[in-house]
Amino acid sequence: MGTDVQRMTEQTPTSPSAALSLLELRRHLLRRASALSVRAQRCRHRGDGAGAARLASEASRLARIAKQMGDDNND
Repeated sequence: MGTDVQRMTEQTPTSPSAALSLLELRRHLLRRASALSVRAQRCRHRGDGAGAARLASEASRLARIAKQMGDDNND
């Protein structure tokens, strides 16, 4: 999946609707990362360290992708 997202972010939007779609995708990724972080915290509180680590790792990965999309849009 990383390659697909990287390819998408490397393409410059050609229309306002394409830019909006990228913005919507970035917002969705950030919301998903936030939700996964909350779930990771709940796992930690329940004592499920492995589950918490897996969720936190995925949240971090999505947040990095969203950040990269934002950085690429500002070029």
